[in-house]
Amino acid sequence: MKYFFVTGEYSGDLIAASVIRELYHADPRAQIAAWGGDQMKKTACQIYRDQSGMQVMGYSGIIRQLFAFRQLIKDCKRDITHFSPDVVILVDYGGFNMRLLSWLKKQGTKVAYLSPPKTWASRSSRNKALRSYSDLLIPLFAFEQRYFEGEGLSSKYWGHPLQPKKTANPSLKPIIGTIIVAPGSRMQEIHHILPTIIETARSIKTPYKWIISIAPNLDKDLITSTYPLPTSTTIEYSTSPLTELYEQGDLSIITSGTASIQAAWAGIPQIVVYRTSQINYLIAKSIIKVKYLSLVNLEMNKDIVPELIQQKMTVTHLTNAIEKLSPMEARQKSLSQYLNLQNLTFSNYSSFNIAKTIFDLSM
Repeated sequence: MKYFFVTGEYSGDLIAASVIRELYHADPRAQIAAWGGDQMKKTACQIYRDQSGMQVMGYSGIIRQLFAFRQLIKDCKRDITHFSPDVVILVDYGGFNMRLLSWLKKQGTKVAYLSPPKTWASRSSRNKALRSYSDLLIPLFAFEQRYFEGEGLSSKYWGHPLQPKKTANPSLKPIIGTIIVAPGSRMQEIHHILPTIIETARSIKTPYKWIISIAPNLDKDLITSTYPLPTSTTIEYSTSPLTELYEQGDLSIITSGTASIQAAWAGIPQIVVYRTSQINYLIAKSIIKVKYLSLVNLEMNKDIVPELIQQKMTVTHLTNAIEKLSPMEARQKSLSQYLNLQNLTFSNYSSFNIAKTIFDLSM
């Protein structure tokens, strides 16, 4: 069978690559093409367009790139038509992928939406299009599956494809020595968040070692030149995989997203931070319906990790949050709560089961 993946986010690139590898096992005759990123390039699939630099965050970002998006949608439709797939797999990237749905239905193409739009948080009106034009939703979290089932949407949940087969059982150090910072995989996130992180590292009295992760899809030289690090602190940039950095750390500061759930799987206590432009924040605040931003808190439906959002994302609040997690008992409490989360999201065969579900849909 023939499959076409459409991604636009770094996390979507990781997820799609994991599923594509298993899809070749589920369907040995598979022909796979994609709009994808660096991770998908490492599989045997044909990349029609490199989407590594296509991340757009916030409503103002979408408006500024509206005309470019229209052309990209035309280009994507052209490439899908040229490849003529049996199934199109949309991965996250709702602002773009939702615009393909009705067209794909008219073409008679089956559609699986992997990591579908977060309509449980906002824009529930999208459920009508998802119900009418998609054949199957494949959510990544149990709470999403419950929501979509309640909305009458066809969905199957197999766990998260990025969760490691063996979850961590770390031993905590008596004190925090190293802090891992994951400021996001989009430049808009970096601009709004990284200066406060660096200022906190510069001003905090305890001499922690700080390691700031640079996502593979970002320009390291641009970030290091735009945000030079003070020489008076033990702080450095790293392009090592974030999962490897988590193994070195005692505490993490994370922009909300996949990195947060990965920290929970790795067993590293975390503080979730988020800040955007004021206009984006006000628009989002008016339409977002959920109590939490962190995927960890959302999945468990309770306050497990601290969240510092918008005005609360300051040097003072961040310093206080670090100090509250400094006692070993506080970090141990985080780890004990992570165990329940790991059980909810864990599946040894998540990527294969997702791939098999997509293959079955193609028949």
